[in-house]
Amino acid sequence: MSATQLHKLKSAITVSRRYFRMRAGLMFGLCAALGWGGYLAATRHAVAEGLTSNDLAFIRYTTAGIILGPWLLLHWRDRCSGLSLSRSLILALLAGPPLVMLVAGGSRHAPFATGMLVELAVLAVVGILLATWWLGERLDAIRVAGLVALTVRIIVVAGPVFLCCTSRSWMGVIMYAGAGCMFAAFVALVEKWQIEPLAATAVVSVMSACTFGPYYLGVDGLGRLSGVSLWLLGEQVVGQGLVAGVVALTAFSLCVRLEGIVRAMLFPALTPAAGVLFGSSLTGELPTITQASFLALSALGALFLLAASRQPRTMA
Repeated sequence: MSATQLHKLKSAITVSRRYFRMRAGLMFGLCAALGWGGYLAATRHAVAEGLTSNDLAFIRYTTAGIILGPWLLLHWRDRCSGLSLSRSLILALLAGPPLVMLVAGGSRHAPFATGMLVELAVLAVVGILLATWWLGERLDAIRVAGLVALTVRIIVVAGPVFLCCTSRSWMGVIMYAGAGCMFAAFVALVEKWQIEPLAATAVVSVMSACTFGPYYLGVDGLGRLSGVSLWLLGEQVVGQGLVAGVVALTAFSLCVRLEGIVRAMLFPALTPAAGVLFGSSLTGELPTITQASFLALSALGALFLLAASRQPRTMA
């Protein structure tokens, strides 16, 4: 094979790898967005049916811990490098039971659509800022415009809630925003420490199950869960434990690894629309015209920004 042919072959392989990486990142990002939409709708439904944040955290991390515990035991030495005890605890605090409690608590006080818009916009803004600050990712003009648009969305959506002093919706908005900040920090640390996405998900799930599980059983017991229907319990096991606790978390971490945080943070803008679609079927709660407009604009804006920055992240 001549040098020219060899060069062409190498170029073709490089282009093929970049194309595959871009398509894989898109697939993982969409999977995470849809999974979070279903998880948020399941959370809203569970809260409406009387389950508490402790119940949901127990279901999520017990299910995820049972699924990923064997994998963690088998691969602790070869695929969990960089996961010291202190790092594992930090990740478990950021993406563990406190995160679920904030989302469930926010669902009790704030409208579903408003909460999703705020949480995911805060997640994107904080994630992009952390990526720029900690990881040195570049912000081009289009992404700066997206960052400004997300910030404006937070102000427009959350502003009326804080101006209305007759309700406690502002507490829910703060809880949703706190959840967005925590998950953004989790994603940034996984990238900064170069931890394998599935390993990060596994250690969060297992540590949360081992610490929060005994606490829940000792304080709350299983009395409340034993009284709910098998349909609702199964819905939460799938939505909280399998989809949110394993699939969506791992998929988004893989998306970040392939695309970089700045580009990956565009995918959560698709989640509110998915969440409202799932939520309307579970709870019958429909968004207002204003909320529906923001949902549509968020999804269209995210798709435009994704199309405008098609190049996948260069990986070592």
